Amino acid sequence: MRRAETISEAGRGLFIVDQFCRCGVRPLAGNVGKVVFAVLDAA
Repeated sequence: MRRAETISEAGRGLFIVDQFCRCGVRPLAGNVGKVVFAVLDAA
């Protein structure tokens, strides 16, 4: 994640995702790709 300037209109996406969910990446068997997932917190 990069630090967004106070007046910047971009650069906060990953920060917001990090605050509201758990996410990760899992490789597929045989190294044929990956699965990216996000689990939203119920709070």
